[in-house]
Amino acid sequence: TDSPTDILALYNAVEMNISAVWTSSARLRVGLSESRDYAKLSEVLAIEGAMSNISAVCGNAFEYANMLYQNQNSTVIDAGELVMNLAERCNAALAKCGRRIEVLTEPLDLRIYADSRRAVVALVNAVQNALLYSPKDTEPILAVYRREQRGRSFVEFRITNDSSMFASRDFSGGKELNFSYQRVGFGIPIIKRFASVSGGSFSMTEEHGRVTVTITLPAANSDY
Repeated sequence: TDSPTDILALYNAVEMNISAVWTSSARLRVGLSESRDYAKLSEVLAIEGAMSNISAVCGNAFEYANMLYQNQNSTVIDAGELVMNLAERCNAALAKCGRRIEVLTEPLDLRIYADSRRAVVALVNAVQNALLYSPKDTEPILAVYRREQRGRSFVEFRITNDSSMFASRDFSGGKELNFSYQRVGFGIPIIKRFASVSGGSFSMTEEHGRVTVTITLPAANSDY
């Protein structure tokens, strides 16, 4: 796309029609609940879930288009404080479905220079992916720490979760990916783009059934 506005028409069309779907489904849910027709009620809930996914992907498409531009509102951010506040909000919402994320931060200088809004968008996508692609009885870990490499200082965000993407760890017998968990979206491109425009890097690895997403950003200089 040439600009975020090229996506805006699609975003608006999706959101307006989803609003109509939610209004209709709400009436159906009430009627089906009163008549205790749970089979059809499950179908309505499935439709609502699918529409929520479409809305999320469309919203991320708009965010990604916006990230194609370098016009960041970069400021000095305390990455530790950012992660703690984000985790608190996420866990408050996740409590309703019996899930949570664990947070680990180092008691060191974790300042970075980045766009705070885009940092939140990237981290939320990373956490959402970790929750989506992990068993429901596990807790993804969101960690932020400082490291030194070749005389330079970096702050790393690391999101780790148990993987539920594969039907088997043994691929020699022709085992296939379990695509019941697969959902293609803009989550990873958004995270990669944020890392790139912030002067950092992105990586995703899988080892021993655990997936780790790492966002490495330069630590903020004392001059900022």
